[in-house]
Amino acid sequence: MPPRDVPLDQPLYGATLPQAISRFWRKYATFSGRAGRAEYWWWALTSIVVSFVLEGVRFARLGGLEAYFSTPLLSLRPTSLPWLMWTAATVVPAAALGVRRLHDINRTGWWQLLTLAVFVASEVQVRFVPQTLAEMARPAPLAPSDAALKAGAMIVSAIGSVVLIIFDVSAPVPAGQRFDHAATG
Repeated sequence: MPPRDVPLDQPLYGATLPQAISRFWRKYATFSGRAGRAEYWWWALTSIVVSFVLEGVRFARLGGLEAYFSTPLLSLRPTSLPWLMWTAATVVPAAALGVRRLHDINRTGWWQLLTLAVFVASEVQVRFVPQTLAEMARPAPLAPSDAALKAGAMIVSAIGSVVLIIFDVSAPVPAGQRFDHAATG
C-alpha cells in the first residue's frame, strides 16, 4: 500500500488513482520537484477517459459521422465547449506533471517541449485529412511539397511520441533528486 503522508514536494511512488488525481490538482502549476510513474499514468488514464467521454458527448450532440468530421474541434460551437473547457483547465497542470515526471528520470523539463513538436506535427497532418465523408471516399492527390510536409510531420510525430513514452515509462533515477525543493534551496 502506498504511503499516505508523502509531502507534495516529493514524488509519490505507487500512488493510487485518488492520490494521483488529488496531487494533480493540488500541484496545479508546480513545475519543480518530481512525479512518480503511478502518479503520472493514473492521471494520463483519467485524462484519456474524460476526453473520450467528452468527445462521445460531442459526437452524439452533432448527430453522426459526417457532422462530427465536418466540425472543427477547436470551433467555438456549443458542442466543442466542454472539451475546450476541460483542456483549458488541465493544460497547465498536465504540463507541470510532465515536467515533474521528466525530473524523476533526471531529465530537464525542457524535454516537455517535445510534446509541442508532436502537437504541431499532428496538426500539420490533420491539415491534409479529408474533412467530409465524400472527401474520405475520393481524397484529392497531394502536391509533392504537401506530401513531403505531411511525411516529415508524421516522422516528427512518431519519433517524438516514442521518445516521450520511453521517458514516461522509465524508472526513477536517483540523480533526479537534484530537482527537489530541498536540493535546490
